[in-house]
This record gives sequence, C-alpha cells and structure tokens, in this order.
Amino acid sequence: MFRTTARSITRRGLAILPQPALLSGKDLKREAILRRRVNIAERTYEAYKVVLASPQFHKLGTPVQILRQYKDRRKTLTARDAVAAFYALGRRLRLPPGVKRCPIESDETLLELEADLMAGVPKLRSRDLCNVLVAAGYMQYRGQLLPTVCKQAERKIPQFAYRDLAYSIYALGRLNFREQALLAALITRATSVTKELRAVELSIIAEGLAGLRIAPGALIRNICETADTKIDQFGALELPTLLASFASLDWHDHKLLTSAAEHLPSLLTDMNPRGLCEMSVAFSAARLWLPPTLEALGSEAATKADMFSGAQAVAMLGAFAQLRWDQDEASKALGRQLRMQASRLRLPELAVALRALSRLPLACAPETLSVLITCISESQMPELHQLNETKTLLTLALLCNSLRHLHICPPQSLLRLLQASRIDEKPAPASRVERRAIVQLVDAQAHWAPSLCAIGLAHAGSVEALAGKVTEPPIAEAACSSGQRDGDKAMPF
Repeated sequence: MFRTTARSITRRGLAILPQPALLSGKDLKREAILRRRVNIAERTYEAYKVVLASPQFHKLGTPVQILRQYKDRRKTLTARDAVAAFYALGRRLRLPPGVKRCPIESDETLLELEADLMAGVPKLRSRDLCNVLVAAGYMQYRGQLLPTVCKQAERKIPQFAYRDLAYSIYALGRLNFREQALLAALITRATSVTKELRAVELSIIAEGLAGLRIAPGALIRNICETADTKIDQFGALELPTLLASFASLDWHDHKLLTSAAEHLPSLLTDMNPRGLCEMSVAFSAARLWLPPTLEALGSEAATKADMFSGAQAVAMLGAFAQLRWDQDEASKALGRQLRMQASRLRLPELAVALRALSRLPLACAPETLSVLITCISESQMPELHQLNETKTLLTLALLCNSLRHLHICPPQSLLRLLQASRIDEKPAPASRVERRAIVQLVDAQAHWAPSLCAIGLAHAGSVEALAGKVTEPPIAEAACSSGQRDGDKAMPF
C-alpha cells in the first residue's frame, strides 16, 4: 500500500514540473535578438552610470586632480556640483589668513568654475552659498564671484541654519572681507539667536569677529553670557579659540575667564600646544592672576614642550612674562625649545622672545640668549621707509628695550639702522602707542650714542680709504655698555 501511494505521488510531481516552451525557429531567433539588445542596454547603462553619478571631489587628493576632473566632467555637472568642486578645492589649499593672493586664481579651469558658479548663484541653497564663502576663505579667494555670492547670501539670511550662520562669519573673517550689508545681516541674526547656539558655533563666530577686527558689543556680550552658561560643552579646541579671539579684540570678560579656569583641568590633557598658548595669552591679556590655573598650564606646557613650534614657545613665554609667572619646569623646558627653534623665527618673534627672557630669569639661560642674539644679528633689518609702519616701529622699540634690560650690546645691523633712521627728527604721531615707541627708540639712541658715533667714524674712515686719503681706516673703540667691541657676537651675563 505504501509503495503504491509513493509511486502515485511521484507521478503527480512529475506531471506538474515546468515543461520547456515549444517555440518555432522564428520565435527563437527573435528571442536571441532581444537578449542581445538587453545585454547592450545593460553595458551602456553601466558605462553611463559613472558619468551620471555626482563626482566625489572631496575624495581627490590634490587641487590639480580636482580641477582636472571638473574640466573632464564639466558638461554634465550642475551648479551644486560646481559648489562641491569649489569647496573641495578650498579645503585642499587651506591657505593661512593674511595671504594676499590665491596661488591658482589665474588657472583656466578655476576661471571656468568661477563662471559656472556665477551663472548658478540664483539656484543655490543657503548651505551652498555658505560653502562657497567658506571655500573662498580657505583659499583666500577674492575674485568677482565673492560680491555676487555675498549679495545672494544676504537675501537668504533668514533661511541660514545656525551652522551656516557661524561659518559665514568665520569665512568673512578669514578673508578680512567686510561686506557691509551681509555682515550687518549676519551679526543681527547671530545676536538674536545666540542663546540657541552650541559651543562650537560660538567659538567659530568669535574667531570670525577676530579676523574681521570688529567687536559688536551686543553680540559679544551675548556670546560671553551664553558661553558662561554652557561652559561644560566647550572642548579642548573650542574654549581656547573663543578666549583667544576675544583677547585679540581686547575684550576681557572676567566672569567667563574664571569659569573657563574652573573648567580647564578637565581639558588640559587633550590640549595641543596651540590651545595652551591661546589659554595663556587670554589670561595674560586680561591681567587675571590665577596661580593654580597658571601652574596647571605651565606643567602641561613643560610636558609637551617638545611639540611646541618656535612661535608657540615665544607666545607661551611671552604670556607668562606678562604676568611675571616664572615657573621652574615650564620656563626651562620652553627656553630649551626656544633655543632649538630660534633659527626659524622672524624679527618680531625674536623681539618678543628677548622681552620674555628679560622678565623670566629661569628661562634666560646664557646659551639661549647667545642663540637669540646671533639670530637677531643675522636677521634682515627693516628698510628705512618701513619705519613709518606702526608694526615695524613697535618691533624695533621692543627689541631695543629688551637689549637694554638685559645689558646686551646691540648687533651692528641694528645700530646702523638706528643711526640712519633719524627717529628723533620725525614728527610726533597721533597714536599714543607710536609716540611711546619713538620715545623708547630715542632713549636707545642716547644710551648707545658712543657705539653709534663709533659706527659713524668707521664709516667715514672707510670712505676716506676708498678715496685714497688714508692708507687704512681708523679703528673705532665701541663703547657698549658691556665693554665689548662688535657686540653682535659677544655678550656679558
């Protein structure tokens, strides 16, 4: 019985199996043609899928690759694709603020990209407009596209997200581009929504204001109040940026600084040398004396001293010198790092470093002083016409003051510049800072008068020797305060 049932089930199963279609030769030929057409269509779709897909510009490694891909795909790209290419280009270039000219601004493909963006500006969303501004800030681009984008962005300010609002101010700050209408709209909107911003957005806005060198009181007060209430949200990058930006604007909120000092211990281990420098500069600029905070910053700086660049070591020592905070481990470690990096410093940084050493005895090792003086003597001194610039005037005044405090003979190059400058004959400037710098330089001239006279005699003797009036130039005895001749090399300690 069982066998009979199994056999019958098997027969039924075989009966319902799919049977091959009985097709004629004409049908089979038509099916082969259709199958070939389907295969061709599939291959064509796969070939065009790469072309039709949005290009991944952010994955390309160099500006050259970005521009090359944009040129190859230009005919199939939209305005938003052009924004993506422009933004990727800015991120790859990432020039420091203050660069006057974009190095690729005359590139043919970049000009084509600029033209495409100009044509597509009315179609861009608020996020796209913000990204164009940020990219321009990254690459220090100031072409014809920038005013057009600013004008369109002004119309869309109410639609800007908080992130776009913050980064637009930041971008204008990187460019130091004060487009009045857009800037006024951004500041008004930021002032009205400050309490809703996150810590990172507050620090980005502050950095943008510092780059623009403007201090809108209502906005900054709102930022300080909001940052004080949200101080726990600030990380090791946001907090130094916020405080250093306000310090550069000469805006010091002691309540915010005190809250930051209380929050600092939880962030110290994550701070890089730049963050440590910015925190120290913020406290020193506010003349805020907080020994536990300064000790914590000094200990962390001593631990990470090998990671400091020369400029960062100068900034840290300068901040401590302003507060007369001469901590043993920090001063010695940063002094050693300064000595190792001194050859990379410019004259203004060397002047600040010398001033810091004059106020921090523990950092003022003889070897460090010797290296700094050698670097100063080998540095290129400003031209005479540059003495009309405030920055140059202040640098020279600081350098001369520091040399006098340390009782060090000035380098010959500095003496020659002072002698040729005739600083005492210049009309009194309107700025109090400039007047003080001129007084300091006049005092330095009077203090080093014997050395200046010796240089004048030596110069006159060399001229007479060239004219054949004397056989050899007279030997001038340099009356430096240290009693050394040619004081660019020898120093008393």
